[in-house]
Amino acid sequence: MGDDMMELHTSSALERLWFAGREACRDIWRFKPDVVIVLYHSGQSVLRATQAVWDVVGIDPFPPVVGINFGREKAAAFRRHASQEEMEEVALFGAFQDADLFSRWAGGKRGWEAAVHDRVAAALGSADPPAGVLVLDDVLGTELTRVLVHGVLTALYPSISILYQVAESGTAELAWQVVLGFWVLFTCFPELGLTAHDNPYASDSCSALGCTLEEHLGRIVVGTEDVRGSSLAWRPLTAGNPHVRALRDHIPEAVLLELSEWVYAEIEGYARDRTLQEGVWAQ
Repeated sequence: MGDDMMELHTSSALERLWFAGREACRDIWRFKPDVVIVLYHSGQSVLRATQAVWDVVGIDPFPPVVGINFGREKAAAFRRHASQEEMEEVALFGAFQDADLFSRWAGGKRGWEAAVHDRVAAALGSADPPAGVLVLDDVLGTELTRVLVHGVLTALYPSISILYQVAESGTAELAWQVVLGFWVLFTCFPELGLTAHDNPYASDSCSALGCTLEEHLGRIVVGTEDVRGSSLAWRPLTAGNPHVRALRDHIPEAVLLELSEWVYAEIEGYARDRTLQEGVWAQ
């Protein structure tokens, strides 16, 4: 794939995130949520775009933000539960036939409830239940994370109103993390010697390095990692992260650890520029 196609993919990924940020700002004005909940790790991209748009056009302070680590890995605990209870096979992915069952199970996880409650109360400065929340994520996919957060929030706050904003309504064909991560490495770090053939999304076939980058960039570019699989906590990416270790023979560790901020700066810059050009209400 040549540089032109790479630029097209990059612009498309940035535009989708800007659209989501723009719509999230509209949601904040209309819905007036008490708190914005960001689903870690990938939802950080939409938060960065949203805050960049708000920096340009917002008048009121941005609502309090709460980050919660709800990812697909949380389904592993439900799989174990289903096996122990000798339930029939549940389609956690794909058609996702058992959303209600999964939502009720997530809402019964006391540790998760306590973690969400404490984070929301700290952000609001009050233990009073929020009336409305806006939830940000990058892709809707199988709706797994939406079901998770819905189950916990409605168990904690039965009368709560929840609004969701995502950049992709389905599962993204080209992951923004890989597209933007490679773009930054290719354009901002020429000393690495990367070529268009190393692009994981090369139109013919990527190099061996490109395939390795595709496998690991998605977990690196977000800039954070799990504390442990079942916990809703997260922490900044560390040198001991297995995805960092897998790439440090090809890319300096220091570059990998700071790559997320380079990518988020690209997202924020694009979102600000588009907002200055077009505003928030243009279609």
